[in-house]
Amino acid sequence: MDDIQIASFLKFINYHLSLKNNGKIIQISDLSNGIILIDLIEILSLQKLKRERGHTRFHSLTNIQYV
Repeated sequence: MDDIQIASFLKFINYHLSLKNNGKIIQISDLSNGIILIDLIEILSLQKLKRERGHTRFHSLTNIQYV
């Protein structure tokens, strides 16, 4: 992706996450565990999603799969 697209995408995510007081993400790799993606989808869709709480690769992939 282009740097401008990445910056715009991060601003979009950070704006919506700030509505739920979830802090900020600095780079795209912060999305790798799926938790922030789940938070973003919950904010945009107004629905609660299931999430895995572990820190292993399996838990991260499961969270991403939910999204």
